[in-house]
Amino acid sequence: LPLDNSAIGQVLRYWGLNEPLFDSVPELPLFTSGIRDPHIAAFSVPVFGEGNKLLAALALTGPASRLTQSMRDSEMGKLMKEAACRLSVKSGAHKVMCDNVYKI
Repeated sequence: LPLDNSAIGQVLRYWGLNEPLFDSVPELPLFTSGIRDPHIAAFSVPVFGEGNKLLAALALTGPASRLTQSMRDSEMGKLMKEAACRLSVKSGAHKVMCDNVYKI
């Protein structure tokens, strides 16, 4: 499947392929709903490795009726960013870069 505009696809395209999807670094986690299926929503954050290069996308996917944009600023959004930051640092990314990207 081609990369799409889902939250996961946006992480891979923006941080992995350097596609200019946003005017500035977006607020994390990214959120989309109904992109590939009207009933599915997702949050996604980048995970970096050595050289601060994209390693993976960490995602939380579920029913659109339960995952909403307002959850991005909740404890769930904070936990995703903290987990991505820890994974990134343990994978070789610089802590300062992670602090700038995740803003936790």
